[in-house]
Amino acid sequence: MSKYFSYLLILIVVIFFTNFSFAFFTDEETKQANGFEVGTLDFSLDQIATSSLSSITPSQSGHLDLVVEKEGSLDFQYQIKTSDLSGELCDYLNIKANLGGDFKEQDLLSGFSYQASSTQTFKDWSFEFSLASQDESLFQKSCSFKLLFEAWQLNLENNSQGFYKNRELELTLSSGTWRSGVFLNEFLPNPIGSDSLVMPEGEWVELYNTSDQPIDVAGWHINDETDHAIAITATNTLPATTIVGAKDWLVVYLNHSVLNNTSGSSTPADIVYLYDNANTLIDSYSYHGTNCELSPTPQQTNSLTTSSTCNTVLAVPENKSYARIPDGTGAWYDPAPTMGSVNKLNNDQN
Repeated sequence: MSKYFSYLLILIVVIFFTNFSFAFFTDEETKQANGFEVGTLDFSLDQIATSSLSSITPSQSGHLDLVVEKEGSLDFQYQIKTSDLSGELCDYLNIKANLGGDFKEQDLLSGFSYQASSTQTFKDWSFEFSLASQDESLFQKSCSFKLLFEAWQLNLENNSQGFYKNRELELTLSSGTWRSGVFLNEFLPNPIGSDSLVMPEGEWVELYNTSDQPIDVAGWHINDETDHAIAITATNTLPATTIVGAKDWLVVYLNHSVLNNTSGSSTPADIVYLYDNANTLIDSYSYHGTNCELSPTPQQTNSLTTSSTCNTVLAVPENKSYARIPDGTGAWYDPAPTMGSVNKLNNDQN
């Protein structure tokens, strides 16, 4: 017992009379609220106006106006390009891009691509589509394609990584016709009263100048299937001139009973020909009787059916004209007469 007491006494002495240190370890963690926010990259694409997309010619462009609005929280860079082109007209179309009225890019439609580096002015776009050829083989052709808008993060070189959004418009452009010169535009083979009445009554043929320059038709003549040649002079025209103004009309009075008004079951009533002063055939149109209107008058609503599909009536109706719509280039219809003015299907059409 005394042995153990001695050991305890020595330990007490060592503790109280010896210099040494005690070390302690502690770990304290403080947790604060953490924030985590996810941005969004999005935009809207709205088509606000179009014009002439279905009647593009070398002198008449088509137009498309778009509004692009940022809808997400993130700014972005973007690219506009065309893709998936299909149609005979595609290789002959140009596209011009404007942003807020400032010219940005012009290229062939098939190769168009424009890239912008920020969204600062990514709103009002205007596109003009024009035809780069006057080849008449391109009459009434079309081109379908996509106008693709691709957007991605500002801090990335391309859209292969990070946030990405695309929107597209599917569009179809088509060509009209653009023959340049003076052509048959309208004629009245069976006027009210006698066919042999002279101007300002009786039969008449209207010409239209599709070009941007006046054309003199002195020495030209109008003929029919039985070779009634009617010379065009300042004495049988309205106005009294042989000059057809640019995008203007000239009415030629036949002053005789020239045009036939009775067709056979499979043959036309007559054919109207237009020859120039070198006796070169410029234009012609064969017509039949029509059942599109039983009693046509200028006050009635006209049929929307082309005369070529109304061949069951053998007699040409009185006071029914045959007219191109649109003037100078369009298909032939059988409306009420619009001598010396714009051809229209309905009498109240502007």
